[in-house]
Amino acid sequence: MALFIAACGYKDNMKWPTATGVITGKGDNGRIGKGHTPHWDVKFKAQDGKEYTGEYQAETTFTTTDIGDSVTFHYDPKNPVHLIDEDTYKQMQSQN
Repeated sequence: MALFIAACGYKDNMKWPTATGVITGKGDNGRIGKGHTPHWDVKFKAQDGKEYTGEYQAETTFTTTDIGDSVTFHYDPKNPVHLIDEDTYKQMQSQN
């Protein structure tokens, strides 16, 4: 996960906004067992007033994962399709 976050410019902007969105789809990377990574498509409105559909992908899951559920996360304001959970956000902040 850290590699993904670093690759999308996380450390360039440690002030990612928080947003709440709605899960519109679910999937995974096709692997079974170790290496299986689920993802959720999340539609939300960013601070710029535009609607985006971002992909939340992690080894941990939202506490609720059904399509239509609301979820809260941080997103990259430079590229709003990159979403991370609160725990990952705090972890990355503590590393800088």
